[in-house]
Amino acid sequence: MYCKLTNYIRKGIIDNRVEGQTKLALYFKGTKKPVKFSLEGNCLQDLAGCLVEFKNPYPEKAPGLQPGKINEAKGVVGDITASQRYIKEKNKIDTCFRLEFFSGHSEIYLIESDDFELKVSLPEWKMNAFDEQVQIMTNQQAFRTQVLNWIKDCANNQEDAPLPDYYWDKRLREADAIATAYIEIYQKYHQYPDGDIRVAFVMGWDDILADIAQAEESGSSCTSSNPGFLTLFDILTDDERKEVESCMNHSLFMQVMEISEACQQEFIQEISAVQKGQVNLESDLNDLFQCIRFITPRILASLLHVKDSSADYRTLSARMELCSNQIKQVLGNNNAGENALIPADILDKLQDLLDEVRHTQQTWSSISKHEC
Repeated sequence: MYCKLTNYIRKGIIDNRVEGQTKLALYFKGTKKPVKFSLEGNCLQDLAGCLVEFKNPYPEKAPGLQPGKINEAKGVVGDITASQRYIKEKNKIDTCFRLEFFSGHSEIYLIESDDFELKVSLPEWKMNAFDEQVQIMTNQQAFRTQVLNWIKDCANNQEDAPLPDYYWDKRLREADAIATAYIEIYQKYHQYPDGDIRVAFVMGWDDILADIAQAEESGSSCTSSNPGFLTLFDILTDDERKEVESCMNHSLFMQVMEISEACQQEFIQEISAVQKGQVNLESDLNDLFQCIRFITPRILASLLHVKDSSADYRTLSARMELCSNQIKQVLGNNNAGENALIPADILDKLQDLLDEVRHTQQTWSSISKHEC
């Protein structure tokens, strides 16, 4: 969800000396000219009214970066503070620098670190505690708008055009976006006493907000039952869950899940390091996980379409061919051996899956020809 810029910034300037207006100048490694943003709103109380200069001691060069295309883009502030709460160690809360801002219809940018060097001027004007709460609430409303727009854009992003886009294609993309957004929002707010309220508000879960309010009135407890992540079944309706459960027992999809679980277990340390923003995946591993992310919703959606009496088997066959090509690409780039990043047993599972996908594709292709 976030466009995370932390690793690629070498230095930056935040200018909030004019109340209600925040100017950003971001310098990326390998570039001389800054990317500039003009934002509505203020920093939070600790940086409000100040000129802030920050420097990343360990910047990395961003692949394919073309900052010259952005010139004084407009947007609104998110939380801009040097006092963002985060859990540093078990049961210990620390603070870090956080620069969050929004631009365009659904762009959400984040720079966050406890390693940056900060230089903060004396404030030109001062923000009181009440005004800070107003700014926080304004930020959360802007965050909510961007998140909901982002989820909608993901759901409507028809990646396999010109192939037709059906109900389950869009619904699974939407569910994936909701789960992705929830992880980021939960990580930001869960350490706050009112974290459940903040998360529910930004996610647009007004029914949960009503439940929390009712629980507070009655003096009962109402906390999140999904700390940190959501499964597909947490997002779907009861009727949708029944449909998906029936297809998840299909042998083809069970093979996909077996590979996914094997990769999660095999590369748990690498995944954790990526989630913490410490490293990027090696290209072979990145290709593997991109492949799994590509084929999983397409195979599940295709099996769901088969249950529809008006299923278009020509389209379903074409979808399986796309999945087949993705798997073949991973297998073609990897050979089992002493220096192989992907273990032989996972490559064998991928080969078995490829055979099953090809068989399914041929079956559906044959059905489509008979229908013609």
